[in-house]
Amino acid sequence: GLAAPGNDKYHDGKYARLTVENGTGDLIDFVNPQIASIELAKSTDNDIQTIFYDGDLLPTPLTDESRIFLCAKGYTSNGQTIEVCAPGDKNEFKPARGIKKFRFDFWPRSFFGLADNQTLVRMEYFLTNASGTIKVGYGGSTSPSDPFKYTFNCQ
Repeated sequence: GLAAPGNDKYHDGKYARLTVENGTGDLIDFVNPQIASIELAKSTDNDIQTIFYDGDLLPTPLTDESRIFLCAKGYTSNGQTIEVCAPGDKNEFKPARGIKKFRFDFWPRSFFGLADNQTLVRMEYFLTNASGTIKVGYGGSTSPSDPFKYTFNCQ
């Protein structure tokens, strides 16, 4: 419904609030800064993944931390939840592409310790500091109800 400039339906996009109703698939947020993002938008639990964290993009309690860790819950197709949250070598981000930028490369099946008959369908995660006392999720939120979310789907 947007038209060319000069028409009263034209919008410059600076303050656009678009809503999709009855849509399918995961939410794609084109408005909020993406402080953490997964490299492969569509993948299975058997693909190597990379999570990028940009500590300069949005001020959060982790902005000045020099070590960042992944705290994640994996949800399997048979209803099991597997959590990996204790900071350690297994879930530590590595410095990448400049100051306050980090990356975490992992194989989801190994990271969550899946058996051959298990399949991950989704993952929720937070970024934490070395002591695990600070957790940051979607939009820079520190609320436990606002994790980053990722659905394993290769369709």
